[in-house]
Amino acid sequence: MYLLDQLRDYECLPGHQDVKLVLCIQPECKERKRIICQQLCVPYYHKHHKTIEISSIQTFFDELIKLEKPQLHVSVQESIDQIRILQREINHLIESIITKLVNHFGKFSLKAQKLAEEFQFKQTFDRLNSLYKDLPEVATFGDKIKIKLIKPLEPVSLDAALKDCIQKLAGFSIGKHDEYSQKPEDKVNFFSSHCRIIQGDHEIWCIAVGKNGTIASGGDDRRVTLWDIETQQMLWQTKKHKKAITTIRFSSDYQTLVSGSQDGKFKIWNMITQELIKKLQAHDCQISYIDYGRNNSLLMTASWDKSIKIWNLKEKYESTSLIGHDDIVYVALFNSECSFVVSCSLDTTIRFWDISQKPPQCEVMRGHSKRVDWITFSPNGKYLASCSSQEKLFIIWDPITRQQLWQNKTQHDPYRIAFSPDSKLLATSHKDIRIYDMQSRLQVGDPIQGHKFWIWSLKFSHDGRYILTGCQDKTIKIFGLPKQ
Repeated sequence: MYLLDQLRDYECLPGHQDVKLVLCIQPECKERKRIICQQLCVPYYHKHHKTIEISSIQTFFDELIKLEKPQLHVSVQESIDQIRILQREINHLIESIITKLVNHFGKFSLKAQKLAEEFQFKQTFDRLNSLYKDLPEVATFGDKIKIKLIKPLEPVSLDAALKDCIQKLAGFSIGKHDEYSQKPEDKVNFFSSHCRIIQGDHEIWCIAVGKNGTIASGGDDRRVTLWDIETQQMLWQTKKHKKAITTIRFSSDYQTLVSGSQDGKFKIWNMITQELIKKLQAHDCQISYIDYGRNNSLLMTASWDKSIKIWNLKEKYESTSLIGHDDIVYVALFNSECSFVVSCSLDTTIRFWDISQKPPQCEVMRGHSKRVDWITFSPNGKYLASCSSQEKLFIIWDPITRQQLWQNKTQHDPYRIAFSPDSKLLATSHKDIRIYDMQSRLQVGDPIQGHKFWIWSLKFSHDGRYILTGCQDKTIKIFGLPKQ
């Protein structure tokens, strides 16, 4: 098949080679890449999304072109539906590229306009529209169905149009090899020059980015609050915990949200009905971090009681404990395959736990001499970042080899750390925010002025257009341009 030949060297993500490619046709999909691999990308980035194999697209059109007359009215309607789906989803891909350009440049510059015009392929698919006229008309009379041919179906070759579209859509990117690419320092200016504020009534201790432009927050008001990023308006609140909320996390499908508290309890909330699903006394003292894993079937809690617990949500919330840290555990993360866990602690260590072994095996990583405040994986899975505000230091690790790649002794106290969605930028925060380019390993631009007090939560939005921060000054700040 020529489509598979055309995409032979295409990689949806680095290292994803020799895998079956599919086209995501989920209307509400927010991912930038819609041509992805079935084995690796679909379970992680497009879970529960409707997809079509690339090979089946050509097969469908080959069969459609060979069709001289319909045998059954059902097959005719299915053909029409398939054409409409393909046309709608391919046009959606085109629109997403234009939107990507708008988001990338902020506003349409002359270069951006020219680049956008290059992707206006809709006229190419006039031949798709012509198929509607070539297909037979289906008329229904009561319980009987009459099929009337308007005219014989003429062979229509979509090879050139489909090949051109797939090639350009799959190959489109804004990166270092693109002459229209935005420089890292321009991105920093993009964030620092536009700031909006959500003003709360209580201290903001944690935030989590939701779907459809929403953000959840928790703090000493003991409630989870859902906000609209664009309007900065509150959408709804949960009932109260007994003590302050210290950590919150959305499931990967955004159907549930879990909140952890100072009293050691976590609560799971249904995001559709806004009802409480489950509450459990997980630890004897404060839960510091929560993470979902393995298609949301596992839940992990890290605590000030020096322990980490993994809860099986499908087996009556049975738990496995990871014991080894000598002091407060601040963060514990699943890797993308849930084969190991990484944790950091007040005891100055980072620990890798092989949870595929029974009992789990622990490997201690020593790179910091003082407490490790935060760790995070890069979205592409290539890096693990750790930071220590007491040392004024952050370290980039290879999570596979467990080796340090590089480190940076900063001029401020990096208390929180976060990667951009494309893994090209790294943000650290204390009271201000500093951005580093992962390629050059240097700070980009001037510090972004943030809050009067410490930033307790630092996130990038899913599309990379915003940096979001939560602070004990009772505000959430949104750095980045609003939608045009």
